[in-house]
Formats: sequence, C-alpha cells, structure tokens
Amino acid sequence: MYEAKFLDITDQRAKELDIEWFESFRRCTVLSAFGSYMDSFEVKQLRSFMRSIFEAILKNYKDDADFEISAEEKKRSKLLMQCLVNAGNCSENLRSCADEYSEDCLRRLLKLDWLQSETFAAMINFSKPENGEIYYQLAFECGILWNQVCSDIKRLENNEMVSENGSESQNCDALAKAYDKRSWLLAVFAKYLEFNDNFLTVCGEIIEPSSTDTFIDIIDTVIEFGKNGCNVKLAAGNVRYVLIFLEKALRKFGTFEKDSKMEEYKGMNNFNSIFRIHVLLEMILELVSVKEYQSIFKTDLTTAKLILHIIEGILHYDFIKYQSETCSSKSQEKFSDRPGFKLLPRSAANIGYVYNLAIALSTFGNVKLIETMKLSCLELIGILCHENDMIREYFGANDSISLLLNCMCIRDDHNPTGRLYAISALRHLVLGYSPNQLRLAQLSEEPSAIIERDGLLRELGLCAVYDQETKKIRLKPVPR
Repeated sequence: MYEAKFLDITDQRAKELDIEWFESFRRCTVLSAFGSYMDSFEVKQLRSFMRSIFEAILKNYKDDADFEISAEEKKRSKLLMQCLVNAGNCSENLRSCADEYSEDCLRRLLKLDWLQSETFAAMINFSKPENGEIYYQLAFECGILWNQVCSDIKRLENNEMVSENGSESQNCDALAKAYDKRSWLLAVFAKYLEFNDNFLTVCGEIIEPSSTDTFIDIIDTVIEFGKNGCNVKLAAGNVRYVLIFLEKALRKFGTFEKDSKMEEYKGMNNFNSIFRIHVLLEMILELVSVKEYQSIFKTDLTTAKLILHIIEGILHYDFIKYQSETCSSKSQEKFSDRPGFKLLPRSAANIGYVYNLAIALSTFGNVKLIETMKLSCLELIGILCHENDMIREYFGANDSISLLLNCMCIRDDHNPTGRLYAISALRHLVLGYSPNQLRLAQLSEEPSAIIERDGLLRELGLCAVYDQETKKIRLKPVPR
C-alpha cells in the first residue's frame, strides 16, 4: 500500500484536470518511491492519463492560424506538461505508453513557442522510433527549429535583430533564450543519435536532401558537446553514417572509377561543397580518436578509400597550382640550398572526382582551409594505418607511398607542418610492414630530395644504397 501522499491518477479530480490536484501531483514526483508508484498502474490507465493531458492542452489548438491564449491557460498547460514529464522521468511504464498519437501531439505542441521547453523534455522521454514515420517527422521539425535558432543566435550576436526601441538587455535576454532553446534541441538530437542506431539511415531515406547540411551541423555540435566533457555517445550506425555523408559529398564532384569518362565540371557551389567535406573530415578525425568508435573506421576499407580520394584531389590541385606558378627570385634564394624537386601528375587525376575536386579547389581561394583538409587526411592515414595491415596494404597497393612523399615537398607557400604529418603517416604505413618497405625501396624516383633520408629511413627499417648499374640511390630493408 502506497502512502496517502501519492495521488491516484484515476481519481476524478485528475480526470477533471484540477489545478490544485496537479500542483500536489508535481510535488510528489520528486519523491524517491514515486516511480514505483506510477509503475503500479495498468498500462491502460497510464495511457489514459497521458492522453488526457495532451487533449487538454490541445483542446483549443489550431494548426493553420494564430490563436490567442490567456496567461492563465498557458500556466495551466505548463503545469500539466511538467507533471507528465516528471512522471515520465520516474516511470518506465508511462514512457512505454507513448505511441503515434503522442508523437503527433508532440509535433503539434512544438509549434507553441511558449511551451517548447516542456515539449522538448517530453520528446526526450516519450519520442521513440517504434512509433514509425511520425517520429522522424518530429525529428525533421526539430531540424527546422535548429536552423532557425542558429540563425537567430548569429544575428543576435551581430546585433542584427535589435529593434529601434530595443535595449541591449533585451538583446541579451533574447540571446540567452536562443541558446537555451538550442541546448534543448541538442539534448533531443543527442538522444536520437545515441539510442536509435538507424536514426541517420532512415532520415537519409525520408528527409529532403536539402536537410543534409542541417543534420551534419547537428552531429558536429553533438560531437563538440561531448568533447567538452559531456557524456555523449553515438550509436555505431550513426557514426558509420558519417562516412555515407562524406561519400555523398564527394560524389557531387564525380565518380570514383578510374578510366571512366570524365564528367564535365559544371561549377557547383564550391564553398558549400568543399566546406562540407572539411567539416566531415574533422568529424571523422574526432570520432576515430575515440576508442569505442575506432573499429567502425578500421575494420573495412571504406574510410581509407574516401580519404585517399580526397588527398588525391588535393595533390592534383597542388600540381595544377605548381604548373601555373613561377617561383620568385626571393623564394629561389631562400630554397637554393635544398635539393630540387618536381611535382608530377598522378594517375588518379584520370578519376572524374579527383580532377573536378582539384579544379574546384583551384577556384576556391581559401588556401588555409585546403591545407587544413590536407593535414586532416594525412593524420587520418596515420591513424588508420597504425598496426592495421589490411589498411596498410590498401594504401601501399594504391601508390600512397609516392603520394606521401609528394606531400613532403616544401615550397615557399606551403605550411611546413604538412611535411611532418606526411612523415608520420609514412612511418605508420611502412614501419613493421615489409610489403610497403619493399614498395618504398623499389620506387623509381629516389626520395632523398624530398625527405631527411637517413634519420627517417632508420626508423622505417630501411637504408639507402648506391646502385652501380643504374647510378641511382635505392632503398632496401635493413637485414635483421
């Protein structure tokens, strides 16, 4: 028998939505035994309790028109939603009562700005994928709200939304509310991404392609939120779908097949397309550094293939730029004590995607962002190759050794950090894997003009020898 302080949800006063009864009920929800009390009711009774609250709030709701609602009615609706949310926090049985009807109610309530915080909290408790397409429609509605609130935050921070009569304090209040709303949306999407393994897969099938950037931005923010110390986890299926986002972004530039007919580049929106690839690269770099996610990226070749395509495009961009440049006398003097080098076109330039990406990058203009993308690719190659012979073999068999040597070239407008990243990637690619050591030793172009040979080669288990017949330096494994 439960104590008298627990109120019976089948009581007539509960059915009549008596305000005093619900105020008492809300106070009860903080008690430790309240969850067990709620779970003692039959599912039918719990569902009836939930529906009565939704019906009361939506009684005078109109979908297609603005309607006036009194302050007293708003207060009553907030109280009812708070009672439902608090009870849901405690009772698994109440949460299990959520169905398509409750999802639809939440979707309609989401349009009430003054009730959105309570609605977001209810979504976290009651929205679930078992409820079908309406669940994903609700997620789509939240995506629209995400775009709106992010736009509002940007404008408020730039003081673009202050009216003529608006004060600075009003602007600060509006900004605080916008951030609060974004935090709620972030919590909603964090739940979707953690507990629904197929969330992004299904969203990708039923939600408009124009929403892709919205979901990429949301995932990126959730990852950043987790990086700042919050306990945020992503389901494996959603982590894997980030690679699908990247593949779709790359395919906008063409196919991945060699010797295929080169697509005519139509000059798409370069900034958005390239920036999307940059964001996804940074996301993958963050995710692959998390131990729980590493197997997703390292147990097959999907990630390796995508990264190789990107860096091939960047290298072909380097080649195009190299061809069009004439070194100044100052730079010639600066590098006069270094061995000469030449960049050669790579066979991957025959791939439609690689060629078109290089052309797009050459008109992009943001050299710093391109360099960041290159560094991210090099870092990912090193991470993927670390103690992974399958991926080492893939990169080695696809001419990635000469690719990394090309990345070590230092020119006056290149960030020398890239050289260090390339050396590190080469080390993980070759060290401890003899097939790649042999590939490095058999290169027709000796790499001594590109790298600090002796120190690096010792780490790689190789040495340089002079071939009397060809009059060239060759590399060979150090005898053990």
